[in-house]
Amino acid sequence: MPYFLRELGRADLARLTKWRNERELMSQLNAVFRYVGQETDLDWFNEYIANRFNNIRLAICEAGSEKFIGVVYLLEIDWINRNAEKAIWIGDKAYQGKGAGEFATRSVLRHAFNDLNLHRLHLTVLATNERALKLYRKVGFVEEGRLRQAVYKDGRYIDLIRMGMIEEEYGQGKAKSPGSMQ
Repeated sequence: MPYFLRELGRADLARLTKWRNERELMSQLNAVFRYVGQETDLDWFNEYIANRFNNIRLAICEAGSEKFIGVVYLLEIDWINRNAEKAIWIGDKAYQGKGAGEFATRSVLRHAFNDLNLHRLHLTVLATNERALKLYRKVGFVEEGRLRQAVYKDGRYIDLIRMGMIEEEYGQGKAKSPGSMQ
């Protein structure tokens, strides 16, 4: 299935709020599960719009239907040191494991390094999230460290793995390998 990215919009908030309230989905992310209402997400979105210069929040959509299936972010962009945090989640379960995450990751890497002239991206991922770890390694992220028992989820503590990629590593081609949907 082909996909595309576009900026997250106010019309996406109802679906985003629904995903944030799915305990199973949130269990795969660093975020703590808490019930979120539409007012909270509207405030969050308005804050994003007010600080859009330092954050990029993109909707992952299926081409053709234009169905909103997930999000990919570049957060807290540091324009002096040229780095940002990368985050992603595929909220629509029917699209998990179908290549949307890889497409969005490769696309946001291209945007970060080729369009925004960033030097470094970093992320954290739950040590238990094997699917995400496999994807990040596949596109060239390098493990930089482990935060032991950093997140409390489902009654237990889980390690966070810190990963990063610098522009030279992106330029070496692993992230842009043939078949990378670029």
